[in-house]
Amino acid sequence: TVLVGTVIVSTSATEEATRPAFNEKLAQLVRAKADAGAHVRLVDMSALTPADLSDALHPNDNGFSKMADAFHAGIRAADQAGWISAPVAVGGPVRSGISGKCLDVNAGSSANGTAAQIWSCNGTGAQVWTARADGTLRALGKCLDALGGGTANGTKAVIWDCNGGANQVWQAYQGGYRNPVSGRCL
Repeated sequence: TVLVGTVIVSTSATEEATRPAFNEKLAQLVRAKADAGAHVRLVDMSALTPADLSDALHPNDNGFSKMADAFHAGIRAADQAGWISAPVAVGGPVRSGISGKCLDVNAGSSANGTAAQIWSCNGTGAQVWTARADGTLRALGKCLDALGGGTANGTKAVIWDCNGGANQVWQAYQGGYRNPVSGRCL
């Protein structure tokens, strides 16, 4: 899916002399691509006025806000047309701040309560983690879990059947992950 924005208004007479024709050609190109089946949509920036510029060519905060609204409407329209799908979860290692170390499931065991540990990166399935849309980090079909719902420093990180608990939610934070309820980092 591609969203193509028209060129915004300008206070430069030279720019304004060519802008309407350029935007019309752009609209024709987008229509031709869309008619050929491409998922492409024109985002009309005509709501911007010279009052929305910080100089002859660049928007001010209000102009950027209008542009964001226009692109947001374009994204919504593309989604309603079925052009946008949910992201595909792709797994990989969660690297530690310690060089050459990764988050690892002890001994590659998928048993509930198996410790998550920092181990030498080795590319095994025990180190393939997937960050899911529900906020979970998953490996070996299980969720990373703050044991017993603990929120204190030193709470063990383990894998457990995914159960929707707040102790299984992890957010990307400063190059790592943190549980938003406890505020504790891995």
